[in-house]
Amino acid sequence: MEQNKLKQRVYLIAEGYEDEILTLENRILELQGDAKALEAYTVQMEDEEREEKKRSFEVFNGVAILEIKGPLVARTTWMSRMMGAMSYEDLRGQFIEALSDGEVERILIDADTPGGQVNGLSELSTLIKTVGKIKPVDTYVAGGLLSAGYWLGSATDRIFASETSFVGSIGVVVTHTSYQGMLEKEGIKVTKIKSGDKKQVGSSEKDLSKEDKEYLQSQVNDLFSLFKRHVLTNRAQVNPDTFDGSEYLAEKALAMGLVDKVMAFDDVMAQLMNERESNGGTQNMAKKGLTVEQIAAAAASGAKLEDLELAGGDTASAVDPDVDVDADAEANADAEVSAEGETEADAKADDKGDDKGAPITVYLEAQLAKMTDKVSDLTVENREMKAKMEKLEGLLPELKTIVSEAINRMQVALGMSRIDLEGMEAEALIKQYKASSEAFNKAFKPGGLLNKTQSDEEKPKAKVTNIDQARMSAVGL
Repeated sequence: MEQNKLKQRVYLIAEGYEDEILTLENRILELQGDAKALEAYTVQMEDEEREEKKRSFEVFNGVAILEIKGPLVARTTWMSRMMGAMSYEDLRGQFIEALSDGEVERILIDADTPGGQVNGLSELSTLIKTVGKIKPVDTYVAGGLLSAGYWLGSATDRIFASETSFVGSIGVVVTHTSYQGMLEKEGIKVTKIKSGDKKQVGSSEKDLSKEDKEYLQSQVNDLFSLFKRHVLTNRAQVNPDTFDGSEYLAEKALAMGLVDKVMAFDDVMAQLMNERESNGGTQNMAKKGLTVEQIAAAAASGAKLEDLELAGGDTASAVDPDVDVDADAEANADAEVSAEGETEADAKADDKGDDKGAPITVYLEAQLAKMTDKVSDLTVENREMKAKMEKLEGLLPELKTIVSEAINRMQVALGMSRIDLEGMEAEALIKQYKASSEAFNKAFKPGGLLNKTQSDEEKPKAKVTNIDQARMSAVGL
């Protein structure tokens, strides 16, 4: 068990973000006793989210935009969600969802991540490359594509970067925190019986020995070699000088081969849509034939995702043996369409004309429509709020009159003079009401009886003379 915990403490993460993910991990360990109840709540919350929206990502003109934001962790927990971390587990589900979505023709990763845990990283990277064989996958760097984030980004076809973004931080870090001194100060001695010298190397209950440091360093070096190999396999153009852990601003990252182009997000979307137009408005439909059921069937049979695509792009038949894609029949059908005249895609192209700026215009118009809807909603809310304020302002004079009368009644009850409250601002009036109310409550018991300093029994009774008695008898007392 301890060894697994140690592996989770191996990070591919940029400098300055390590404490953030360490805090997250430690908090998860502290609250594991409550995890079951909170996990149930998280599942309920996820179910509600699924009901509210059809997809876990946005799709625009066939482009699915998958966000990779914040620190990266292996698995999804209620705490990781609360801390703004993303899990490889969730991302894997999104890529499979995009792969099986017939409306998705290509995928764009919108990334801003400092990196994160090692566990699960290689598997997700492999999945991204596999998905890329079926539907093109690109990466856009909004803020940072660092460490583990770059490992994932390098698995995509292209990397676009904002001019203010940072890319790189290729390296591995292991953090060891020793509590030996603190335990000794508290008089606590920990004894462990273990089977070998390397068992539980890195335990926080003692300082690292020279041999322990060398052992952990060898693990870091092995993992770093794996990191470099993946990056160079994915992007042979990357300058080896970047493997010192440096972070590069976009233009320098471009010169070092870490990214392919420096451009704004809207320009990236415009380029992708222009490419879509030039490809006839859609990708190879044979590569879009994967369904959730087919993917599930392949997983149940033990097939790997790499095996889903056969030579010539016959993906659907690779997943489902019952599906027979006759390439010759497709070719003949295409020939018949060509002989009859222009294809449906050509007809659409003619209708739109040769305006290459049309895709970005459509995209920006859609964004403008969204903003217009938001402004419209805010305008309605503002109008409703204004109406409520006007109604309250209309009631204010009457309310001030009621409060003023209440104040003066309390003043009279206390044997004090009435106060001229006309023209007093509402805030001052409320302050005066609180002062009078406090004095009134001190003087009177609940129910309105005056607090007496001396009880009726303690007070001396007045003597009644014969004349007084006669007078009371005369009036019937």
